[in-house]
Amino acid sequence: MYLMFNKLDWMESENQAPLNPYSSKGGHFKSFWKSLASRYLNNAGVLFGLMNEPHGTTTQNVFDVQQAGLDGVRESGATQPVFIEGNAYSGAHSWNSTFYGKPNNADIMGNIVDPLNNVVYEMHQYFDTDSSGSHEECIKWDNSKMRTATRWLRSNGKKGFIGEF
Repeated sequence: MYLMFNKLDWMESENQAPLNPYSSKGGHFKSFWKSLASRYLNNAGVLFGLMNEPHGTTTQNVFDVQQAGLDGVRESGATQPVFIEGNAYSGAHSWNSTFYGKPNNADIMGNIVDPLNNVVYEMHQYFDTDSSGSHEECIKWDNSKMRTATRWLRSNGKKGFIGEF
């Protein structure tokens, strides 16, 4: 059995006051993850999901904050996999989307640097009309929604994980 710590922060607004002292907006994201990871660095059953469904900011900001969180985990000595999510709710269907401008997830998230090469890219994919998971009815599954993300993972030699569906 595995336990994943997954911080619900979302980065909804760059200008929003910090929700807590360990908020990404407060600049303490790295120290939060370093502190948490140091408590579990010898527990192979603990995984780290840096941020759930970031949105409402630039993809560059999402990248910078997630890189800082990953750096904190590795500075603690933890070697477990670290799950990174992209901007725009980390939708697999929208991995190449420019909804939040350029660079987008496909342009920049592959540049995350992990000295242990133990990063997993977590994406979400819901099966309703707008891929949000907010509608009761599911649509007929269309593999094209996942194809772009799968191609990106393969062409960049990255590991992927569908965390919400």
